[in-house]
Order: sequence, then C-alpha cells, then structure tokens
Amino acid sequence: MKFLYLLLLTGISLGFSQKTETNQIIANGRATIKLMPDIAHLTIIVQKENESEKNSLKDLNNETQNLKQLLFKLGFKKEHIRLSQHNIQKNRYDDEGTKDKYTATNILSVDFPLDRKLLDAFYDQFQSLNFKDIDINFSSELSEELERQARLTLVKNAIDDAKRNAENIANALNLKLINVKEVSKFGSERVFDQKDYKRMEPLAKAAIMEGYAAGSSSAFGSFEVEEKDITEEIVIVFEIGKK
Repeated sequence: MKFLYLLLLTGISLGFSQKTETNQIIANGRATIKLMPDIAHLTIIVQKENESEKNSLKDLNNETQNLKQLLFKLGFKKEHIRLSQHNIQKNRYDDEGTKDKYTATNILSVDFPLDRKLLDAFYDQFQSLNFKDIDINFSSELSEELERQARLTLVKNAIDDAKRNAENIANALNLKLINVKEVSKFGSERVFDQKDYKRMEPLAKAAIMEGYAAGSSSAFGSFEVEEKDITEEIVIVFEIGKK
C-alpha cells in the first residue's frame, strides 16, 4: 500500500512538469516609406598654403571670416556653424628638401533646415565673390522629429502586414488565429546624431534670395534632393487552432 502511494505521488509530479505545446504561425511584416530630407549639411574645407606659417594662418583666418560673413548675410546664425577641425601642417616642397611650406586648414560644419533656394543663393554668391582654396560637400538627412513620426506610422503598417500574412497562411490551412504570443521589432535604430536645428530668419532669407527666383545658379535649382528610405520590420508569433 505504501509503495502504491509513492507511485501515485510520482505520477502526479511528472504530470505537472510536462509542457503543453501549442501550434503557432510566425509571420513577418514590413513597411517602407520614402521621405524628403528636411536637414541640410554643408562641410566646408578652407585651406591656405604659404612658406610662412604666420601668413598661412593669416590667409586662412581672412578667408574663413569672409565665408562666415557670407553665411551671416544669407541669414545663417552662429548656432548653424561649427568648427569641426583646425590644423596646420609643415611640408618640404623643393627638390633639395630645404624649404618648408605650411598648409593651414579649417573645416566648418553648417547644419540647417533644408532650403533649396537658400542653397542656390549660397552657391551663386560663393562663385561671384571668387573664393579660393575652398571645397564644399553637401549632404542631407532627416530630422529626429520627422523620422520619429514616420516610424510611428510604419510600425502600425508593418503590424497590419504581418497580420495579413498570418491570416492568409491560416486560411490556406483551414485554421484560425487565436492569440498573439510574441512580437519582435527590427529596423528602428537611428543612424543620425540628434541635433538642434534652429530655423532661419524668414526676412533675412527673403531679402537675399529675391533675385534668385527667376534663374538658377546651381544644381539645387534644377534637381530635387534624394529621398531617404525608412523601413520597419515586425515579426509576430500567433497561436493557431482549428476553425
């Protein structure tokens, strides 16, 4: 009798330790949108060379100051302009290797709300003032707020897409969706740094750009800025059962 009692206890313990497996469907959902960037970024490299270190720095400072005055004239603020790099380098440049040449460099980063007319006006003024030894690189990106709002919509659309895919699979197998067991989200990492982009003064822009409405002096008058792709991916595990 005692042996039978122990056997029954063992059977109950084993019964509670077993897991009940449920049937499930794993469905993927994806949503993508193209957005026009609302942030412009100019990398401006100012470089001056001279046999005198002092003169190379003097030329660099003068050209940089002239460039800043142009930007301020167009309506840019100090907050838009940052000095990201400054250096001076000494090199030997004659065949005998006896003479030195100094190269002084400033790299400015200019970040502001994207405005194609403003960019067109900047390039026009830049060319007319005959700046020398300056390279300009343009890029664009999405502001944090614009991307955040877009992703809110994309997540909902990706969830709807995953649900449709799961329902199609379940209907083909003559099954039905019962519960959501697990949800995973991918593709939401932001690739841009968070920055504060202050708006330009409308009157300052209007005064400078008044003469640029009819014509175009750069690519910004003829082409749109390339759109950015944002994607959200959702994976949902559904519990399924018979209809």
